[in-house]
Amino acid sequence: MGRPRKHYSGAEKMAILREHLIEHTPISEVCARHNLQPTVFYQWHKKLFELLSSPPPSVYCPIFDRTMPATVKPEPTTRVRVVGLPAGRAGV
Repeated sequence: MGRPRKHYSGAEKMAILREHLIEHTPISEVCARHNLQPTVFYQWHKKLFELLSSPPPSVYCPIFDRTMPATVKPEPTTRVRVVGLPAGRAGV
């Protein structure tokens, strides 16, 4: 049987990812140094970028002066007819 699995903390994962992303160390060297399979490295890398690209759990909305869930979007503004313009050019 193989050796027992090592469980990395979030800080350890970030430090390992940083070696490649910030210091530009090749992935093969990073994985060899930490005795890590490249597929595990790529899983961490993918998860990091998924987390960075997703919206935060809540967003402060200065218009409503409160924190709103990120899934709630403000109502779109309605078009207003400007007095004095022909009806076909209203709100343009």
